[in-house]
Formats: sequence, structure tokens, C-alpha cells
Amino acid sequence: MPNVRQEVAMREWRRNRAFSTDEAADLSGLHPSALRDWVATCGTLFVSERQRGRRFYSAEDILVLRVANEMVKGGAVTLLALAVAWEHCAGAVWINRDSCLAVKPGSVATSSTVLCSADALPDWDSIHIIHLGRIAEATYAACEAAYK
Repeated sequence: MPNVRQEVAMREWRRNRAFSTDEAADLSGLHPSALRDWVATCGTLFVSERQRGRRFYSAEDILVLRVANEMVKGGAVTLLALAVAWEHCAGAVWINRDSCLAVKPGSVATSSTVLCSADALPDWDSIHIIHLGRIAEATYAACEAAYK
């Protein structure tokens, strides 16, 4: 079990904005032009930082993009997907391996999503399940490999 300093150090590298747009697109499963399109259509994207005219992303930002991409693949609107992913993933170091994000298909409200464990899914007629814990684990591992 890591001590407090190791835990803080682990969180800090995830917040360091060290990935370029192309790297972030590759790690999040988006095409670079799709990521640029998201930035253009969504206005000032809250998951990036501009430095010297270029955008940079952190590992947490990439996790938000990856979860939003999964939601868009399931039929969600891009703005809703980004809002839900930001709400459930940004700053969340507590995501367990079995954490799931349950989404009502066709919904347009962030209140129609529930973060739960795999064995406690909501009793809805239709449901999209995103395995948030596994996605977070894979994303952070890929970002750590690229970061070092």
C-alpha cells in the first residue's frame, strides 16, 4: 500500500499537462482532427491548457476525453458526453477497478448517469454501461508509459 507521499506524487504526474494534441488524441482513442473539431465546436475546451499557442493535456484530461469518446460511440451528444465525463472523472483518484458509469440511452441530462459498481447497476429498462475503472486503469498506464 503506497504511503501518502507516493499517493500525492502519483496524482501530481496525472495533472501535469505534458501531452500534445496528437499524443492526447492517440491516447484517448480519438483522431487528431476529431479532437481539434471538439475544441472548435465546444468553444474553450475545459480539458486543455494553451501554452505558446499550442494545447497541452494531462493524463486526467485524456481520461475525460476517452470516457467522452466512449459515450459518443454509444450515441450521446458531444457536449453531454464531455460534461458527464468531466463530472465523474476529473480529479477522481478514487475510481475502483470495478467502477461503472451507467447511462440512459438518448438522454440529454447529466442527471441520467450514475456512477456505481458492476454488481449494483440501476434498474432501468435500457442502459449503456461504461467500465470506468478499467478505462481509467488502461488510460493511466498508457499515459505513464508515454510520460516516462
